[in-house]
Amino acid sequence: QLMPLVWELFAHESKDVSEEVFEIVNTVGGALLRTETQAVGKPQSEAEVFRPSEYIPQILHGIYRQTRFPEDSDSDAAEFEEYRRSLYTIFLNIVRQRPHDTLAFLTNLAQSLPGQFAEIDPRDLESFLSLVYRFKEGLAALKAVAVPFNEPTSPLTAMVVQIHSSMLSASSTAAPLHPSVLLTYYDLAVRYSKVLQNESALIPAVLEMMFGSHGLAHPAGQVRSRVCYLCLRLVKVIGASVNPHASSILTALQPRLAIANEREEFASKNNPTYLAYDDQLYLFELAGQIIASLVLPVEETGMNAKQLRYRYTVAVLDPLLQGLNTTLNELAKGALSDEEYVTEHCASHLNAIAHVLKAFKGTDCMENHQETFTQVLTAAACVLRALPRAQRVRSKVIFTLHRLTTVLDREHFLGNVQETLQTLMLGCEQPEVVEIVQLVDQLIIKHKQALGGFLDKTTLPFVQHLCALMPERSALTNSETKDAPQLEREATQKYLYTFLLHLVTHGLDAVLISAQNVAQLENMLRLVLEGCAEVQDANINRACFSIGSMLTERWIGNGTAPSPASEASGAATAATSPASVALRAELHAELSAEGKARFIQIAVQDFTRAMFAVTKLRHFDLDDMQTMLAVKEIVNMQAVLVASLGVEYLTFLRDVFLPSIGCPAEVAGPYAEQVASGDRKKIQAAYKALVSQMK
Repeated sequence: QLMPLVWELFAHESKDVSEEVFEIVNTVGGALLRTETQAVGKPQSEAEVFRPSEYIPQILHGIYRQTRFPEDSDSDAAEFEEYRRSLYTIFLNIVRQRPHDTLAFLTNLAQSLPGQFAEIDPRDLESFLSLVYRFKEGLAALKAVAVPFNEPTSPLTAMVVQIHSSMLSASSTAAPLHPSVLLTYYDLAVRYSKVLQNESALIPAVLEMMFGSHGLAHPAGQVRSRVCYLCLRLVKVIGASVNPHASSILTALQPRLAIANEREEFASKNNPTYLAYDDQLYLFELAGQIIASLVLPVEETGMNAKQLRYRYTVAVLDPLLQGLNTTLNELAKGALSDEEYVTEHCASHLNAIAHVLKAFKGTDCMENHQETFTQVLTAAACVLRALPRAQRVRSKVIFTLHRLTTVLDREHFLGNVQETLQTLMLGCEQPEVVEIVQLVDQLIIKHKQALGGFLDKTTLPFVQHLCALMPERSALTNSETKDAPQLEREATQKYLYTFLLHLVTHGLDAVLISAQNVAQLENMLRLVLEGCAEVQDANINRACFSIGSMLTERWIGNGTAPSPASEASGAATAATSPASVALRAELHAELSAEGKARFIQIAVQDFTRAMFAVTKLRHFDLDDMQTMLAVKEIVNMQAVLVASLGVEYLTFLRDVFLPSIGCPAEVAGPYAEQVASGDRKKIQAAYKALVSQMK
């Protein structure tokens, strides 16, 4: 009997009144409705007379009323949005429990609203559109149940088509549409993109709205800003359906792709067509998306797809490349002295170019493909040469190189990138280490031994540079808390070891023992040993023991079968590939008898010490998954050492090392026997038992 009063209060004009009964509504539309749905088909007593599903229309009506945006701009927007989100949570739960009932409510609501959108209160219209928009979100969790709703002939599809028709009709009248209505409509168009794909006749008018005075040229800045993003989203989701409209879209985009300098931007902020640079980036990406996927019949354009893509790509990229060229020339002549302005100008142009390239895939998707994108690489190199220390420029050069790795073939990329890459690697500061290492790791994975000559020259200086960036080691490295310098040191170490791990995993370990670098091998190994046993990070410990075991396997393995870990990672194949063999010959990468003996000594003595020293660190916990991954690498290295050196290693382990750490002979002997078996499961069990006993 109380429920009618609850629904009346819930739908009240005052949000404060509505909130007083929110918890009741939340319970009815949430937990109680779920319980009722789960009980369908089960016997119920006659006493169970309260059925929340009977009140779905009232709950949904209240949500529709309460999610309307406020009439006045003075209301607390954050408070309203929080309440709105809470109401939509109830709505989504109802959709998932009772999708047909919810659709019936939306259908009735649509029929109750005036036929012309221009005649509907914008608050009512925006709320209705928002509910239809979120209905699709609720359906997504229903999987098979949702399929009939999405059919081209379904009532939901018919409703969305009618929304498009009504909105397009309203946009053709003189009456302005409220910004919130427009943005919610565009969100809905993106979410129900399948409807547009099936009703392709609607697409030109929707695009015209978005690119015209109801979108990119709208007087309200927040509409223009949001539409930049939504245009990109829409084009991505409707896919090939956009191809017939590509030319008109690119023509509409062209004037909006001019990047203003700071002075022009300040003067144009009151211009009704002004777009912030961050919003323009969506349009650059949109241009690239359209061009890269463009397929049109030759008879329509007189050009095949590759010729057409080339023509449009040049039209978009040329102004950006010319802008860079002009700025760099003026800087070189002394006509420009404001380095901050030059930095910002060059970085913004490079960033725009990289956004254009985002959608391009493969190395032959247009005419003059390699030459065109090599120009971009050359431009990036020129910018970095002029501004080698400018961090914003360096970051955008890295971003551009990531894009170019996917569109340039090996010859054009590696033939033109080396100076740029070396400048980035050897001039990096601590905050950009992660970006640099991720880029170099990506190139190692992609180009492997083809990068060997470059890495032979740069690996040692790069490692030395990273070491120089690290703060001094803290005197309290094993303390419970780490100070800022220690955290910074470990962050740099993490990426240093990631770089070395990629080198070794992908068969580029030859650069560590090349004629140029072999003299520094021991220092490099000491660095790896520090990561094994002195850094409180199980992931770093794991990486360093993995490096140690792979180097041992390759340099002193004497033809023993590759370890399962090397097989699984592909490291074994990479190390024995013809390209690896050729690289070793090219770099004269071979340990001398003396060098090999020294490496064996370090592998046997120092790495074995590290295997047990790491157990004394505070973070080492045999019940922790990350620690156990490091333990697996330790076990693998012991198995590799015994397979490579046999009795020599076992004798050291049993008679020298284990006694030195206080391990009694009656424990050391059986442990060495397990190691001698080469069975990694047995070694791991023995290692865990020994470590637990020695603690």
